[in-house]
Amino acid sequence: MEKAAEARPASALDAAASCIQHQWRKSLAKAPQVENIESLGTLLVNLTKELSLVRTQYADMEARNRHLFTEMQALQHEKLELRTHAASEEQRLSHEIAGLKQILHSHLDGGVALPPPPPVSPPKSAMEDQYWRKTVAEAAMLETLAKERATALEAKLAELQAHYTMCQDELQSLRSTEAKARLAVVEYEEKLAHLSEENAALKKDAIRGAELLKRSQKDLAAREESLNQCHQRLRQLQQHCDQLTTESLGVRTRNEQLKAENEALAKSQDEIAALKHAINALKVTAKTAEAKAFQAYGSSAREHLQTQGLLLQQHAVFESQTLKVAETSLVSIGRLRHLVVESRDILTNWKSETLFFLNLLKSKLGLAGQYVQMAFAEHELLRHAILDTTGTNVHLHDQLWAVHRNALLVCQVINSTNSEGETRRVTANYLTGELLYRPDAGDAVRVQFDHIFSNRAKEWHNGESIVPTVQSVLHGYNACVVAIQDQPDIERLLPDPAAPALSRPVGMSALDLVFDQLFAQCEALYGFATVHCSLSYLGIYSEIVYDLLTVDAAPVEDAIVASTPAVVLDVHTAAEAALALAEGAKSFAKICGSSPSMRQLTHKIVTVCVTVDHVFAGTTTVSKLQLVELASGMDSTIATTWQDTDRIRATISAENSLQALTTCLSDIRHQDPTFVRYHGSKLTLLLQDCLSVHAKLLVLSTVRTDIDERGVRSLHMLQLFRDAVHPPVTQDDDDISLDVYLNRVPDVYRFQIRWQPSAPITAQSLVGWEHELDAMKSRNQSIHDSLVLAEASVEATATPESSIDSAKSAKKSKRKSKGQVKRMPFR
Repeated sequence: MEKAAEARPASALDAAASCIQHQWRKSLAKAPQVENIESLGTLLVNLTKELSLVRTQYADMEARNRHLFTEMQALQHEKLELRTHAASEEQRLSHEIAGLKQILHSHLDGGVALPPPPPVSPPKSAMEDQYWRKTVAEAAMLETLAKERATALEAKLAELQAHYTMCQDELQSLRSTEAKARLAVVEYEEKLAHLSEENAALKKDAIRGAELLKRSQKDLAAREESLNQCHQRLRQLQQHCDQLTTESLGVRTRNEQLKAENEALAKSQDEIAALKHAINALKVTAKTAEAKAFQAYGSSAREHLQTQGLLLQQHAVFESQTLKVAETSLVSIGRLRHLVVESRDILTNWKSETLFFLNLLKSKLGLAGQYVQMAFAEHELLRHAILDTTGTNVHLHDQLWAVHRNALLVCQVINSTNSEGETRRVTANYLTGELLYRPDAGDAVRVQFDHIFSNRAKEWHNGESIVPTVQSVLHGYNACVVAIQDQPDIERLLPDPAAPALSRPVGMSALDLVFDQLFAQCEALYGFATVHCSLSYLGIYSEIVYDLLTVDAAPVEDAIVASTPAVVLDVHTAAEAALALAEGAKSFAKICGSSPSMRQLTHKIVTVCVTVDHVFAGTTTVSKLQLVELASGMDSTIATTWQDTDRIRATISAENSLQALTTCLSDIRHQDPTFVRYHGSKLTLLLQDCLSVHAKLLVLSTVRTDIDERGVRSLHMLQLFRDAVHPPVTQDDDDISLDVYLNRVPDVYRFQIRWQPSAPITAQSLVGWEHELDAMKSRNQSIHDSLVLAEASVEATATPESSIDSAKSAKKSKRKSKGQVKRMPFR
């Protein structure tokens, strides 16, 4: 009945609009040109009367529905009163039956002495005899009737006792099931707290392991670089050694040559000595000969002696040169011997340093190999723990969404800065999540939200609004974020750049805030996953789809989709997404130049396709995030004539699209999802991936306390979303006071769950990989000892006679496996 009541206004409005257009065209065809103004006036009056009649019928229907709701509540109260009355009557009957039972047992018991009957005198006449017989028969009949009534009462008493025992058994079973349910709830809460603590500890361990792994990789890279440098130095030293060996070979050959020259020099010295002796002899003979010749031959002999003297001078010069060559050769030989000794010392020192370096490098590489093996073993455990905690986190996150029926309605109440202005028309109850709008005239409007924030009292919190939706998108679920056109920006308190100690309110649109959180979460996944995002921007006006990212912004027809597909941009940051939206807004402004009504009657859709490649799991998840900006409609101050058929058609199509969207959301949650009709409008057709059973819905809205006409319209739209997502709450028709509204008790089942943001990661001190290797060895040793003790205890409990032998074998195995314990990985 409620869905039929919701569908009746749309059908009535459609029928009224079609009737208005038909009568207007008919009047235009029949009326003459002269009386055009009067006929249009009368037609407008008639149509306004019909429209007011339709509105009154709709108001009567709403009043009737409210009356039916009140009657239903009254019937429920009457039902409760009847139940209490029946229980009191049953108790009274049980007391009466117990009293009757005591009376019957006292009368029917044979052992009880009945009072003696009154003495009966024999009849004195026939009349008295007849009367006496009649009274005796009546007494016997009354006695039989009393016995029959007593048996019937006993049977009824047995039935009531059986029914009472059955009720007691059922009550005990219900109490036991209630106790079990409470115990299960307590156990689930304890298990949830334990799992959250384990998840936090595992996250810290995973972060520590990742940092240590990065440090080990950096150390290994640095040591590999140093090893390469050592290899290069070793090659240079080998080349230098080869050069020294070649030089030593050259020195040896030069030494041999010098030895040969020395021997030749010795021979030449001997020859010189012989020549000196011969010269001395020749001098003596020459002098004697000279004397003789001088005496004998005169001048001819003197010339011969002069030539001999010249020869002797040349021989002396040659002798001095030979001595100089011998001295230089001896000096060079000494220097070469000293150089050979120094080269031998250099080679021995280099060989010892190289051996020391190779031994040190071998030990370091052995430790690094052990560290890598143990880190790989721990890395497998950490990867398994990370995957397990990730799956648990996704499951718990999905369960929280299921509690909220995969929908979250969030609102921010913005208080006006001007206190001297109009009175407050909007009041929020932050405890229950209710929003109350009290107009000057008419019924109050109540909207139930999951979370209500304020720019003064309860500040905006992304952990309870946007972060759950973004996390669901990164987990692989589709999500739809709904905002309303021209709604106020969401105000948050941010540090003032001029004075960082102070804060100032900063307004930000819902789309920009969602993009900031999306890309912030993507940056947080750096190192664990690779995220790729693509964006498209579409507009729907009068059931025509426009691509707002194209240059000419032509409508996307069904026949030309293959030839001109929609423009899709790859975005990496929130700034790029904001730039794409700004370009789309510029192209939309160009389109609105030809049709001014298009600005307020166009639904806009921003589609972000997110692809996440998980590094550790090796899987890829594809999800879609669609941000919808619903049209807010035309203002009532704008004059509209019946010639504006395009505007009327666009208004009706925008309302039908909104109605189709809320109908799809309601059918998915209350009916079989396979029979949901997405082809009711282009809006639901484009959003069908994000309107499925497991898709998430987030409605972001802002309302000012000094609300205007557009704000009231947005409240009615939010009320439609609330009725579609959650079952309608029974409300009292009587107008409640503001104090009663603010002191209302919240719904404990719905409002006891709050979204918790992720814990901040604290900076940890870095530990060297050598100390971490010692810690790994100690952990490995403790695990091995625990396994050995467990095996020994099992053997001791199995056979007490073999406990001594098992202890001896355990000692032997401990002595033998000292080297194996260091290399054993985690089990």
